[in-house]
Amino acid sequence: MLYQLYCVVAFLLHMVLAWGLWRVIQDPYPVGLTLSPNDIEIAQYAAETLRKGCIVLLGTSLFFGVGSLAILRFRDTKEAWITHLINLALGALTCVLLPIAVPVGMMMMREDFKEWFIRAPAAPPAP
Repeated sequence: MLYQLYCVVAFLLHMVLAWGLWRVIQDPYPVGLTLSPNDIEIAQYAAETLRKGCIVLLGTSLFFGVGSLAILRFRDTKEAWITHLINLALGALTCVLLPIAVPVGMMMMREDFKEWFIRAPAAPPAP
């Protein structure tokens, strides 16, 4: 199904972002950067600010990445359908996931998909 592909791509995108942020945290200076003695203090402040921002983004990208895979296990309720729709809306904000999020979002609005997604619980067997 296209939605599972979307969740896997979202997971991979967040993990690549987390890897890149981890690399920036390890060494915030670009390769081959030479600084004059007057700019060293400014560069150190910028590097610390960049590290702090990357730590926050690293946490959120890990949260949303793992959440994209974990959300595949939730189904059968109206609340889960809304959660999946919010996941699609968040993905539509990125250029990478937009081409997948829009068709999947349109597919989720169809009535037959809602019926498949929000299945009525089966009646218990008669004793």
